[in-house]
Amino acid sequence: MPPTNGNTRCAYEGQESLYRLLKQARSLKKGRQVQELICENGFAGDLFLAAHLIRMFTFFRSLPEAQQVFNSLSNPSPFVWSAIISAYTHLGHPFQALDLYVRMQQKMNSQPPNEFVFISVLKASGKVANLHVCKFVHAHILESCMESKITVANTLIDTYGKCGHLDDAFHIFSSRTARDVVTWNAIISAYCQHDHIDQAFCLFEQMQEEGLERDSATWNVLINAHALRGKCEDALMLFNMMMAEGVYPSQSTFASIIMHVCSSMPYLKHGKNAHVLIVENNLGTDCIVGSCLINMYSNTGSIENARLVFDRIKHRDIVTWNSMISGYVQHGYGHLAIQLFVQMMEAGIKPDNYTYVGIVKASTSVGALDQGKWVYSLATEHGFESDEYVASALIDMYGKWHRLTDGSNVFKRVTQPNTVTWNALFAGYAQHGEIKEAWDIYLSMRSKGFAPDGVTFICLLSACGHEALIEESLIHLESMHKVHGVEPCFDHFACMLDIFGRAGHINEAMQLLHAMRSPGHDTIWRSLLSHCKTHGSLALGRQCFDKLTAMDAGDSSSYVLMSQLCMDAGEWEEALKLEAQRKSLDARKKPGMAFIEINNQVHHFVTGDLSYPAEGKPRPKIKMLKTAMLQMGYIALIDSVIK
Repeated sequence: MPPTNGNTRCAYEGQESLYRLLKQARSLKKGRQVQELICENGFAGDLFLAAHLIRMFTFFRSLPEAQQVFNSLSNPSPFVWSAIISAYTHLGHPFQALDLYVRMQQKMNSQPPNEFVFISVLKASGKVANLHVCKFVHAHILESCMESKITVANTLIDTYGKCGHLDDAFHIFSSRTARDVVTWNAIISAYCQHDHIDQAFCLFEQMQEEGLERDSATWNVLINAHALRGKCEDALMLFNMMMAEGVYPSQSTFASIIMHVCSSMPYLKHGKNAHVLIVENNLGTDCIVGSCLINMYSNTGSIENARLVFDRIKHRDIVTWNSMISGYVQHGYGHLAIQLFVQMMEAGIKPDNYTYVGIVKASTSVGALDQGKWVYSLATEHGFESDEYVASALIDMYGKWHRLTDGSNVFKRVTQPNTVTWNALFAGYAQHGEIKEAWDIYLSMRSKGFAPDGVTFICLLSACGHEALIEESLIHLESMHKVHGVEPCFDHFACMLDIFGRAGHINEAMQLLHAMRSPGHDTIWRSLLSHCKTHGSLALGRQCFDKLTAMDAGDSSSYVLMSQLCMDAGEWEEALKLEAQRKSLDARKKPGMAFIEINNQVHHFVTGDLSYPAEGKPRPKIKMLKTAMLQMGYIALIDSVIK
């Protein structure tokens, strides 16, 4: 307890000083040091400081320590209860927050909750979107005569909106004589959340008519609503209107416009303009905005710019690291993703499930078995082994390396597998032609009550493709929509085309291609050209080649495949002509990139790469592999190589 008996002023000043120190804590370590000072100075039971300690631990996402502070109090005040309820809500545990509210009701019958408690518990109700809980809390608010409090009314509007009860939300809104900007933002947001954009816009205009100044949060709601629904032009128009009205974009505005609008090529120039404004307003080092910029540049093919943004962020959070790791994986730079992951660990940042998913994919992409095992051990150590998404990535990794038993063992440890986990296991066996085992997994998945989705059918078609089972494939393709309600998409038809191609039914593959809704994808035509090469279909191969060059005359792979087809058919003159044409168009082959793992370190190199010295680690290993290949009968077809 704090000092008493004549020392009240000193105690008050001590409390104020400790409170200021808490507010100034910029890290969890500093916050813990202030907590030690609080205890050393006899303020361990001070309810005001306890509430702010809980809020500090919540800010640094340390829920166990927040709970410890709460548990140390024999008689928490409503202010402390609101802090711990808010902690559980904010950190993703709304049901536990509601349980705490019930406990509070039982322990504090004589003392009604204050407005902060009601606000905290309403936010928890909004998180679970449970109307009955919302009405239960609303009844308590009416009993406590708290509905007149504008902060409580605003939160009620927001919660009813999240629960989908717009009539109740609007009733509270319209019954209020005093409304502030937050009140209007709450009702506009409620309508936007449920696709009533026109009504939201009417309220937006009515707000201006009533003389209320619309703030950045008001604009954010409408911008976000349009952006999330793919109405990018409208979102940009609102963004420009906001600027013209003199309301400057907030961190949330920039995050929304970059993440939902500018992360695709047609709108990249708008994203770059927004980036200039961000830098001008010193928001370039902000983690949330920075992460959105990293994603924008990664999604639009500029991984170098993404890294520049990453490097300028001084205090990176886990989302920032994950965004950069994901960007590297997305662009095929798995080795750089692994290097970044090591740097992240050295910086003391604790990985989350998104980190592990990204880094497992990175290990898979570079074929780094030892790295993958190391990541698996770390995931297990940090309790993510049974996370269905981490497990799915691990199963996929083992499947691609043909270590199917290891993948099955990971699957068995998942307590609640979902469709993604089942698909990962199914895909591993299907990809490697283990048809019986793959089919058993599919039947087991169905028996457990999991409905197949689009990915499941890709796995089924992939399994059929290994045996060129045309009839079975057509049955599965037809059953997708008729039996399971899954609409076949591009990938399913691509699988079917591949099955026809493998079986040598090139004409049927061509017929399917022409029947597709959007047959203009270069991947499809390139796949068919490859099958034409395998089965010596020169005439159809020429058709595929003409289609490919019409799409992209500068892509070298089409020329390489077609020239090889011509050489196999003995058409050397045509092959030489194709090579001359390729050179005249400057269609250059992208240098092949390879990876080799030695002593848990991934080395990467490209064709003609001389950056490694002769005595460097990879060279002896590569020579050994080359010798082993020759011993197994591999002979390079150098006579068919065109210079």
